[in-house]
Amino acid sequence: LPTDEPPTTIPTPQTKLRTKYFIIKSYSAENVTTSLRRGIWATQKQNEQMLNDAFLDTPRVVLVFSINGSRHFQGYARMTSLIQPKRPQDYVNRDFQGDISKWGNTFTLNWERVGSVPFWETDHMRNPLAENMPITRSRDGQELPERIGEEMCRLIDHHGIPIRPDLMFPVTEEERECIAGGRPPKGVGG
Repeated sequence: LPTDEPPTTIPTPQTKLRTKYFIIKSYSAENVTTSLRRGIWATQKQNEQMLNDAFLDTPRVVLVFSINGSRHFQGYARMTSLIQPKRPQDYVNRDFQGDISKWGNTFTLNWERVGSVPFWETDHMRNPLAENMPITRSRDGQELPERIGEEMCRLIDHHGIPIRPDLMFPVTEEERECIAGGRPPKGVGG
């Protein structure tokens, strides 16, 4: 007999996540600009396996970027490849600043939004995966729960600008200042 009641579903203890989110700390604004132009990133070697596992296990891996010392989150990008050993022709790490000896191999990503969210706007966000610490105190490669990651991306969406395919070359001066200076581009955000 047909019924108007919805079918009963039994929740599983391990519901598979649709998206995994990670905090990425950048040494400099120039490294983020290089990443925007080239669609690549190089993380610390210690983060490689964790990010690769997430990439293989989850349909979508989102990296939320913060430049060291900026007291802001600058944008987010979707990971589009595994981190693999360097090919001889792929020595792009030389384009990034910082202690390259700590860096692992490069991988590709698609930037989805750049903006500037001041840390004080995220004071209410705590990460239960990191002893309930504020997300502003996250280390490089720290995973965020899906709910917190989604909220972070909404904040960046509110403060930022979407990435256009033509943004890869070149990054405009205004966009570079937005990334480095912790301010939204003219006419965007609050």
